Amino acid sequence: MVIKKMKFTFKLMHMALQTTTNSVAKSQKTALKQVSKKNEKLLDRGSEVVIKAKNINVHHGNNQSTFSTLNLRSDLLDGLQNIHITQPTIIQMLGIPLVLQKKNVFCAAQTGSGKTLVYVTPIIQKLGNEVEAGFIGRLSRPRVLVLSPTRELASQILKVFKHFSHYCRFRSVGVIGQNQKKWAKDYVKGLVDVVVGTPSTILKWNQKGLLNFSDVRYVVFDEADTLMDDNFRNTTSEFLKLLDCESDSKNGTNIQFILTAATLPPKGVLGRYQEFIPDLQVCQSNLHKVLPHIKHSFMKTRQDQKSELLINKLTLFLSQSDKKCIIFCNTSKSCNWVSAKLDELKIDHTKLHGDMNPQIRLQSYKKFTDGKTRLMISTDIASRGLDSNDITLVVNFDCPFNATDYIHRSGRTGRAASCFSKNEEVLTFVTQNKEFLFAKKVQEAAKKNKCLEGIHSKKNSINESMPKLNGLK
Repeated sequence: MVIKKMKFTFKLMHMALQTTTNSVAKSQKTALKQVSKKNEKLLDRGSEVVIKAKNINVHHGNNQSTFSTLNLRSDLLDGLQNIHITQPTIIQMLGIPLVLQKKNVFCAAQTGSGKTLVYVTPIIQKLGNEVEAGFIGRLSRPRVLVLSPTRELASQILKVFKHFSHYCRFRSVGVIGQNQKKWAKDYVKGLVDVVVGTPSTILKWNQKGLLNFSDVRYVVFDEADTLMDDNFRNTTSEFLKLLDCESDSKNGTNIQFILTAATLPPKGVLGRYQEFIPDLQVCQSNLHKVLPHIKHSFMKTRQDQKSELLINKLTLFLSQSDKKCIIFCNTSKSCNWVSAKLDELKIDHTKLHGDMNPQIRLQSYKKFTDGKTRLMISTDIASRGLDSNDITLVVNFDCPFNATDYIHRSGRTGRAASCFSKNEEVLTFVTQNKEFLFAKKVQEAAKKNKCLEGIHSKKNSINESMPKLNGLK
C-alpha cells in the first residue's frame, strides 16, 4: 500500500516537471520567433544598403607637393614621370623621407595609396648613391631583400623594380615559388642587388648556398601583418633571427627594415617585429576606414539567387565598360563553383586560389593583369597588395568573414592613380541577418568617417558581434 502511494506521488511529480519543462520550452520558442520576426522586419526595410561615393581625393588629401620636393634623384623622377606619377600620396610624403634617413619604419595606409613606392624609390636612390661612393658588389650577395606573402604580389613588386632599372643602375631578380629555373639560379650567382620573393623560398635558397645575406643592407616586409599571421609567423621569425645574426657580424653596420601594410596590426604582432627590429617607427594615413571615393552596395538575397544576380551584374558590366572586375569568394570550393557557372555561359574569366598549382596560379594572374581577360574569380589571396588601376568593380559573391578582409577586398579598386574615375563600386551579396547588420555597420562608419570595427579579429568578427539568427528566407 505504501509502495503504491509512493509510485502515485512520483508520477504526479513527473507530470508537474514535464508540464514546467514544456512551458519553458514554449516560452523560449516564442521568444526566438519574436527575435527572428524583429530581424526579418529590419531586413525587409530595404533590399539594399548603398553608400554613395564622395568626391574626395582620399590618397592625396590637400597635398600639392611633387616628388622633386622629396629630394629624389633625377633618374628616379624620370621613371615616375614615365608612368604618369607626379604627385606623391600622403603616405609617400610621410614615409619616403624616413626611409631616406635610414629609419626602421612601419608604413600603414589605406589600400591603393602607393605604399610600394614608399620603399622602392628611396632604396633605389640609396643603391645608386652607394655605387657612386665606390661600392663594389659581390657574387650571390644582394643588398636588398623584399618579402611578400604571395607569389602574385612578389611578381608585382618585381615588376616595379624592373621598371626603374631602365632608368637607374641596379639588378633585380624574383625568387618566386616554383620559379626554380636554371636561368634564375644562374642569375643570383652573379651580381644582383635586389631579390624579391616569398619568405620560405628565399630561405631555401639561402640554405642551399644560392643566396648569401652577408651584404644585405635593406629588408622589406610587404603586407607585414600577413607575414606575422599563423601561416607565416614561424618562417618570418626564422628569417628575422637569421638576419639578426648576419647584422651582428657586420661590425656595427645595421640592416634597415621597412614594413608596409594596409592595416596596423595589434600590439602582439608589432611586438614580434620589435624583438628583432630596434627603434621601429610607425607612420600611418587614413587607416581602417571605408574608402569614401567608391560606391559600396550590399544586396540582400537568398543563397540560391546569388549566381543569377552575379550573372546579371557581370553581363551589364561587360556591355557598358571596358574595365576589369574581381569576384571574391570565401573558399576555393566556392571559387570553383562560380567559375563553373561562368563556364556554362561561356563567359571568359580566370580564377585564383590557394589549391591551384603555383605555376598555373601565376599564369592565371598574368592573364588578368595583361588584360587577356577582364574577369577574375578569387579567394582572399588576391585581396592583399595586388594593384591594378583598371579594376572598377569588386563583387563579394561571399560576404567577407571580417572587417579586415572587407577593407582589403574593396581596396582592389579606387587606387591612387584612378581615384577620380567616379565609376568604382564594391558590391556585396548578403544572405544572412548578421551580414546585413554588418552592412549597416559599414554604412555607419562611412557616414561618420570612423574606423571600421572588427579589424584584426582572427575569428569571424561578424559572427562574434551578432546573435545567431535564422538565414533569410
